[in-house]
This record gives sequence, C-alpha cells and structure tokens, in this order.
Amino acid sequence: MEVPNFKIAREEYDKIVVILSHIQKRARASSVCLINRNGQDIAHEGQFSSLDIQALSSLAASTLAATFGLAALIQEEEFQRIYHRGRKNSLIITPVAELALLLIVLPTATEDGRDLTSLGQATLILEDILRKCNSE
Repeated sequence: MEVPNFKIAREEYDKIVVILSHIQKRARASSVCLINRNGQDIAHEGQFSSLDIQALSSLAASTLAATFGLAALIQEEEFQRIYHRGRKNSLIITPVAELALLLIVLPTATEDGRDLTSLGQATLILEDILRKCNSE
C-alpha cells in the first residue's frame, strides 16, 4: 500500500484543526494529533509543550502498523481502535481509513467523564478531507 503525502490547503487545514479541537473538548483530552501513515504530524491540537510530537507521531504510526499485522495473523482486517491505559495518561489510536491515524492523549483520571461517541463521525469527516487533499 502506498502512503500518500498530503498537500493541504489552508482552508482544509483549518477544518482539520476545528475537528481536532472538537474531539479534544468532547473527549476531555490533553492533546489530539492527526498523523499520516508514515508517522508525520499533519495537524495537532492541545497541550504539547512537554511532548516530542515527531517521536509521538512516529511511534503511533509504528504501533498502528504492528497492530494491523497482529490483526492479520488472527484473520481480522484491522482493529478499529487501540487503547493504552497508563497511570497518569492513556492513548487512543484510531485509523482514519488507509490514509492516516488519530492519536488522542487522555489524562487517565478523566476516563469516566469523556465522550467518544462522536469519534467515529469525526474520523469519517477527516477521511473525506484527506481524500480530497490526496486527489488534488
């Protein structure tokens, strides 16, 4: 599978940031990243002062690739969501079609108060935007 590099116009980038901001607020996340499958940050929203975004992006893409390999071994196409729970922070990694992934960093203490119901809809909207950028 070829991983696309996106040429994102300012208007499309602004739409992506609005969606990431919405996810951050609804999920009560400290940060949210949209990352291409090569591990490069496309856009992010939230608190990143103490995070190495490039390392985080690269490792998240590697984790998703490894998880897809595990899925294939047990005759699954893919897993819809990867969840890592830590003492202070947790991670959710969600594929955005074959184009990208969404990484959400959550304080573990807010697990009960988060709203992930709109995550599926948000990933579909992000997919539409990225497909448009990839076809241009």
